Amino acid sequence: MAASNGSPRTRQLLLYFGPMSLLANVVNPGFLLDIPTSYMLKNILHASASQISGFRLLTGIPFYLGFVFGMVRDLWSPFGRRDPGYFLLFVPVMALVLGWMGLSRTTYAGLLIGMLAAMISYSFIFAAFQGLMALIGQEALMSGRMSALSNIFLFLPVGAAYFASGFMTEYLTPRQIFLMVLVLTTTLSVFGLWKPGSVFSHAYDNPHAKGTNFLGDVKRLLKHRAIYPVVLINLLWIEEIVLGGSRASAGMPSFQKILSAMQVRAIQAYIVSRAWESAKPVERRP
Repeated sequence: MAASNGSPRTRQLLLYFGPMSLLANVVNPGFLLDIPTSYMLKNILHASASQISGFRLLTGIPFYLGFVFGMVRDLWSPFGRRDPGYFLLFVPVMALVLGWMGLSRTTYAGLLIGMLAAMISYSFIFAAFQGLMALIGQEALMSGRMSALSNIFLFLPVGAAYFASGFMTEYLTPRQIFLMVLVLTTTLSVFGLWKPGSVFSHAYDNPHAKGTNFLGDVKRLLKHRAIYPVVLINLLWIEEIVLGGSRASAGMPSFQKILSAMQVRAIQAYIVSRAWESAKPVERRP
């Protein structure tokens, strides 16, 4: 059912997805714990440059393989509850990981295992959030408004993360940092239980909500030509190009003095988000 501008259903959808978008981006460990973990590695553990780069490489694996979590989301329904089931399962898992990190001694192995587990848990949560928002946006014929809402709440948390990360690093101990992020993460659990009819009444009746099987989904995806620019964007070494100046000879200088690595990743996330929107098939209804 289409939701017209100013209709009660439109307001209910925005009321539901607004807080979800904000919280889902705020608790992103890649944003919120980036500066604190860097401080712990350098100032507490005195890690070498190779150890820090290895840490970043390994904890970034869930980001590199983000498409896998989306495919799992299409095929697996935790507790038979579809997307809310991911919040019911992985929010507590992420909270337990953060609690373990906060209550245990700070070590390189502990940080590595904890951050990797937190990123994997968060990736499942974020896949469910993105899948549900895209599905409802198509079903209500308001994909553009959903995309705008998602983009607004993508960049606000980046600015908040800069402030919060710096504050936490300067004034809080590692234990207090992880426990604070744990508390923020638990707020997402409400979306595992809150299922307003305006959102879920016909959500999974949409043909786009019904996958076939893994191989069938991969085959259907490969046939959709608009997906290839999205894949290419993810494969590019964005930081090496934008910060390292590897394309300076082709006329693109380094922006290292203007942008940070976190800002570059946020820009890349925005480009990928917009590319995914362009890649979605348009559903026309009479």
